[in-house]
Amino acid sequence: MFNYREGFRREDDRLPDRFFENAFTIGPKKGSVLDRSQFDSTLTQYYKDRGWDPDTTEPSESKLRELGLDSI
Repeated sequence: MFNYREGFRREDDRLPDRFFENAFTIGPKKGSVLDRSQFDSTLTQYYKDRGWDPDTTEPSESKLRELGLDSI
């Protein structure tokens, strides 16, 4: 809720472009780059799983009640 109150939104929840452009140089994914559309769909699911609006990142009223933050 703090992040939402302070103006943090979906467009702020991103990785640097280099993750989508430059291949990994070590590890099991060496030579791979992240797929931007797959990252975006995963981020959408992340928000939904947590009870946040996937476009605005606003927590739902039911999520706030569940966390005891319904007075905010």
